[in-house]
Amino acid sequence: MRTALLFIILLSAYTTNAQSNSFKLTDSTVVKNAIYTCPMLDFYNGCNNKFNKIQIDSIKNFLRINKSIKIQIACHTDQRGSSEYNKLLSEKYAMRLKELLIDSTITDNRITTIGYGESKPIVDIKIIDSYKTDKEKQIAYERNRRIEIIITDL
Repeated sequence: MRTALLFIILLSAYTTNAQSNSFKLTDSTVVKNAIYTCPMLDFYNGCNNKFNKIQIDSIKNFLRINKSIKIQIACHTDQRGSSEYNKLLSEKYAMRLKELLIDSTITDNRITTIGYGESKPIVDIKIIDSYKTDKEKQIAYERNRRIEIIITDL
């Protein structure tokens, strides 16, 4: 059986000093239901919510090279704010990212979106509340704010 090596989206694991260049493509085997995660900080620029062009271009290139692959964009927020607001915010981010990816070579039907809001945290709010310093709490909140790219179809 022949195993095809394809480019995959490899989003960096969370670091406290997330850099905008941490997102990159790398050689690997693409696996269905694989989840690639990046801190939301890496995807947008502060209050302007301008998505990072390097990350957008990397995802676009990946989708152009792998024409049959479909992805899901899943966005997560932290637990601050109301549940309703966080759900709407995460849906908005997911839809905005999808809009930026769609072009003449990448069609709408290849990308689905979901906004989880605060419902699937990496760090539970009870743990965050137990931290003694604001810095520890901020780092935990940052871990929960993330974008996941899930390969749904090969």
